[in-house]
Amino acid sequence: MVGGGLDGTSRLLSHKTSKGTLSPGDLIRDNVRLQKKVASLQETEKCLKRRNRDLSEYLASLRKEDEASQRAWEEETKAMVSAFQARLNELEELATRQKGRLQAMKNSQRTTSTKEQHPKIQALTIAEIRKWFTARGSIWYGWAEDYAHIDANRLDNVQLCSAVSLFTRLGDDGKLRPELFTNNRINPVQVLLQGMLTNFIINEIIISPLWIFAALNVNRAEFITPNSSPISPISRNNELFAEYLFGAKPMGVSFVEGLPTMPEIERYHDLIVKALGGSNEIHIWRSQLARALTEAGLSQDHMDVPTSKSMRRLVRARRDYAKKLAEDFLSGPACILLRDQAAAGIERMEWKLVNELDAALRLSAQIWSFQTTPLAAAGIEKFGTNFLDSTEMNLCQAQEMDMSIKGGEKHEVIAVLQPEIMAVGAGDEGLDAIWTNAQVFVSPRSVVAAEKAGRHSHSRSVLSGRSVISVHHS
Repeated sequence: MVGGGLDGTSRLLSHKTSKGTLSPGDLIRDNVRLQKKVASLQETEKCLKRRNRDLSEYLASLRKEDEASQRAWEEETKAMVSAFQARLNELEELATRQKGRLQAMKNSQRTTSTKEQHPKIQALTIAEIRKWFTARGSIWYGWAEDYAHIDANRLDNVQLCSAVSLFTRLGDDGKLRPELFTNNRINPVQVLLQGMLTNFIINEIIISPLWIFAALNVNRAEFITPNSSPISPISRNNELFAEYLFGAKPMGVSFVEGLPTMPEIERYHDLIVKALGGSNEIHIWRSQLARALTEAGLSQDHMDVPTSKSMRRLVRARRDYAKKLAEDFLSGPACILLRDQAAAGIERMEWKLVNELDAALRLSAQIWSFQTTPLAAAGIEKFGTNFLDSTEMNLCQAQEMDMSIKGGEKHEVIAVLQPEIMAVGAGDEGLDAIWTNAQVFVSPRSVVAAEKAGRHSHSRSVLSGRSVISVHHS
């Protein structure tokens, strides 16, 4: 454009020169006009360069965003593929094991006697029960670690605080104690999720055998046939017991979608005790019935192919009840503590939970096959005013692995993640027999440190005026 302007000027000068000499004023005016035009063109050029630079930067940012999106998509795809591949490997392994068992069954002779089909079970020792809880407790800790949310802000929830108050001490304001949040290396969401799961398993499954009757009532039609005892083989006493449980429905007992709730099952039990005049034989009959069901296959591992139709029914009833318990747990306040994940992750989480609940049901069936005295669980109501005592309680896995609590110091108990389990009146001189110690979460700061801090700030110690309650077991 500049070259075109100069050509026009040349023509003008040539034209005027042919007519005569240009005056100095004309030359000055032409020069000023040309300078303005050049300045305008230069400004236009600058604008175009700025626009070009802006477009280049915008294009570069779009490329970066596209590359980031591409990487995120690739990582998410790889994660999904890995999850599906892991699940596929598990299913393939399960199919291989099942195929091997089926082949073994086909090759074996079907000469097993009834006694062999229903082998006698042995009573579990306290050492075996403690070993079971130690092993499963590590698994429950790992499950909570894998699926707990990392955002502690979601703990500020009224419904959640009400739920965890069953095993956690709350502050005067009804909220969680600040001691749960003082250690950055410990996720308080994981601690509470582990506590909710452990307390749920012990209270719903371990300390009461009534789940057996609830599980069998899920598909009660499978266990009742015309002109036959409800469950076979069982003694006449147990037939009477089963008749109360599975026969005509007592007056005033309602069912929700065909499945009785635990309070209704407990009412069944109370009706039987009342009908028998409060006789202690009810505990023996209950144990005999649990043993008959356990030997018939109620505690059979679902991975082992049952050898009879009745055994398959019992295993299926137990597994179905484990799934129902898992649904109840995951749909309750525990869902607030779970992290967000894809469908494959949710399926894997539920599958692991059902397996753990099923393992607890199998243990409970074995325990109650011989247990003729009540079991009780002691939690925050017993240890909530205590200090860490290695003889009565153990440190929870999170604090034990963190190793932030020093031995020999007094630490206030904040939460009882695993209650103490005891057999009521089964110890020496009619005292309670302790089966497992409580697993507790304690204040990271020792009582001595808290008192020193209180004196330093001239304020009242948070522990002043509180009596120390020592619980002694035989």
